[in-house]
Amino acid sequence: MSLRTRRARERRQRLLLGLGHTAKWLLFLAALAAVGLFATHTAREEAREELERLATERDAARTEAQARIAEAERLARETESARAEAESARARYAAEVPTGSLAALLAAVRARLDAGLPEPLLAEAIRSAAPRRACDGPPIVRRFRITPGERLQPEDAATFFEGLVRVQANAPAGFEALSRTMVVTFAGQGLPAPVALTGVPASRTFRIGHHDATITVATSPIAGFAAATVAACRPD
Repeated sequence: MSLRTRRARERRQRLLLGLGHTAKWLLFLAALAAVGLFATHTAREEAREELERLATERDAARTEAQARIAEAERLARETESARAEAESARARYAAEVPTGSLAALLAAVRARLDAGLPEPLLAEAIRSAAPRRACDGPPIVRRFRITPGERLQPEDAATFFEGLVRVQANAPAGFEALSRTMVVTFAGQGLPAPVALTGVPASRTFRIGHHDATITVATSPIAGFAAATVAACRPD
């Protein structure tokens, strides 16, 4: 073998050896790159999964917060409604449950009923009760003519308190049984329209200044006339 051939072989061997080393380094670098890509992909997947987990937790926390807010608002509404009902109940209690002198009066009524007093009798006593009154002077009695028939005659009227009150009487069924058939008509102070009452005695009370004037009409001993008795009284 010639020297030239041996050198060529040595060069070829060195070249192959260099190519082998280069291939090894390339494979090593490729492996490193693959490992890096895998690690990067894994990190990205883990990061994506972590983001998804955080997003899910955030949504759950938001839903829970909204539910708690709604519950707090519901409780606030129920509290306000309960407060309003309590205020209404207190107002009804104050308005409907008697206190003071009224409570004492009702207690006295209950005691009388419990003692056996009949309820109708007690009710009639309450209805007929009236405040004590002080009357100025003796009653005034004034006679006036009873108009026969249905039609009233202005000249037959009796007037009181300087014309503030007018009283008339007529006998539509004649002068027999006047106590049942005589019609007495009151007009004037405080009456929007005349008031006609059949049968006597007939009474009407008028407010004159600070006094209550009660006019009572009855038959008169003088035939064809009625008698009006006026008592002007005030609360005692």
